[in-house]
Amino acid sequence: MQLIPNIWGEPLFPNLFQSTVLGVYLMVMYLWARQVQIRKESETPAYQLYTLGLFAKVLGALALCLIYTLYYDGGDTTGYFISSKALVNLLLQNPADYLRVIIMRPSAETYSLFSQYTGYPMYIHDANSFIVVKYTSFFTLLGFKDYITTSILFAWFFYTGYWKFYLLLVRLYPKYYKAFAISVIFFPSVLFWGSGILKDTIALSMTGWFLYAFYHAFVIRKRVFANILAVMFTGFIVVSIKAYIFVALLPGVMIWLGWSYIRRFQNPVVRFILTPIVTLLFLGLGIGALGVFGGFVGEYGTIDGILQKAIITYEDHTRAAEYGYNFYDLGTFDGTLGNFLSKAPAAITAGLFRPFVWEVRNPVMLLASLENMAFFIMLMVILWRTGPAKTVKIAFDEPLVIFALSFALVFAFAVGVATANFGALVRLKIPLIPFLAAGLFILFYRSQELKNEN
Repeated sequence: MQLIPNIWGEPLFPNLFQSTVLGVYLMVMYLWARQVQIRKESETPAYQLYTLGLFAKVLGALALCLIYTLYYDGGDTTGYFISSKALVNLLLQNPADYLRVIIMRPSAETYSLFSQYTGYPMYIHDANSFIVVKYTSFFTLLGFKDYITTSILFAWFFYTGYWKFYLLLVRLYPKYYKAFAISVIFFPSVLFWGSGILKDTIALSMTGWFLYAFYHAFVIRKRVFANILAVMFTGFIVVSIKAYIFVALLPGVMIWLGWSYIRRFQNPVVRFILTPIVTLLFLGLGIGALGVFGGFVGEYGTIDGILQKAIITYEDHTRAAEYGYNFYDLGTFDGTLGNFLSKAPAAITAGLFRPFVWEVRNPVMLLASLENMAFFIMLMVILWRTGPAKTVKIAFDEPLVIFALSFALVFAFAVGVATANFGALVRLKIPLIPFLAAGLFILFYRSQELKNEN
């Protein structure tokens, strides 16, 4: 008689066999990472941090597991994992049905493929979330259906995207590799929210791959065809997980591309004349591309769609019955673009620096508020020491600074205006952190170099 599993009642901590498997995986990860580091660090000093960075991500994933099992009574990360166990059970019973679930959009038809013997997944009515369940099922199979092992394998795989973005920054500014490691890999909230089984881990990792491939395909024109395919593939994944990241990203990378071409002109007069023309041209191309791909980004493909989505999300997050009173108020929305843009100062402040210390309601928010305070102090010190004149000069000379800071501000506005709930804000803002921190580090170090040259 076949036993009926209760996937939602099974323990999340590993048994003896799963603990042994976890130990083997950790040993393999270490040996593999050390081999990569030894082979690469002689040509790229940044690889000195490769193994450390990988195991920092592992610790981040482990911390997320412990918080959501010992402190919270579960959450999306446990929901994704447990749902993925249903897919693994389906694979073991009927591989053809599993393949149908992986390929098809979630629907009543795909849900009917599951039974009491496989268990039933959540998120079947949310295509963006169910994609995470699909991806997680691969790691759940390799992790022998253990939550911690699956989370660590998840972190190992998606570490590659963070590392690619880090390598891109290091390629452009080799001397700043330690500072970039902090901004991309070791920043506390990025480690915590960007390592375990969450949308954010996938989206930020694929964003790193997207930027790495975009730079190689369109800026330095290296292995163009392969990198264009990588741009398309990773862009599709970002859109399928979190379309608004792609919407904020695409215009920025087009400006980055345009300014990279401007930088090739040495004559300052020519550069001054070309800058507004090229900026508007490439910004228009980026916005136009969003219109072309409007069918993929859904409601984010038009201004009206973005406005309505932001208002609905904001109103949802300010419902005290569901979220308590753990939210901030930006005032009323009337659906017009002018009213929406008028929220920018408060929304950007919220996206970058809230919750403030006096708004803390729990230990997780306390840690986030302390990080925000440190980030604010770093921002003020760097901008003060750089000064407005050098900031403008460096921005004109360094296209990546313009892209990184513009993306961070646009994303802070988008998250700040739509989120409202502090608990969600702490997690949703992490894609902007590596960009803002990297842009500020470039400003600071370039200003010091200019000072020493004078």
